[in-house]
Amino acid sequence: MIIIDRAALVNILKPSSAAKTFSDYASGTFVPDITAELRHVKRIDLVWDEYVENSLKATTRRKRRSGVRQRVAPDNKLPRFWKDFLREEKNKQELFGFLAQSVTSVNIGEK
Repeated sequence: MIIIDRAALVNILKPSSAAKTFSDYASGTFVPDITAELRHVKRIDLVWDEYVENSLKATTRRKRRSGVRQRVAPDNKLPRFWKDFLREEKNKQELFGFLAQSVTSVNIGEK
């Protein structure tokens, strides 16, 4: 079994130049990374950040916010500046939900 902080990995796994949409990113970068891990383990637990509205962490994020809001949808274009995109909390919430749905919809078969 492996437990992976996918929020941290999303910061590391930047979209490739071939990925043009969020769907491309999910199917070409994020999901393959998950399935590659399955070669070594029988179970993967994905852990995502939770954004509690009135927390100290949320207050700190709001103070340093400099990201640009962009809606996450399968056919929407990827942002040009990935790090700026990830600075906006609403972007991350939508992205994490989209990626979680993308991973759970993949048929990985029996190991």
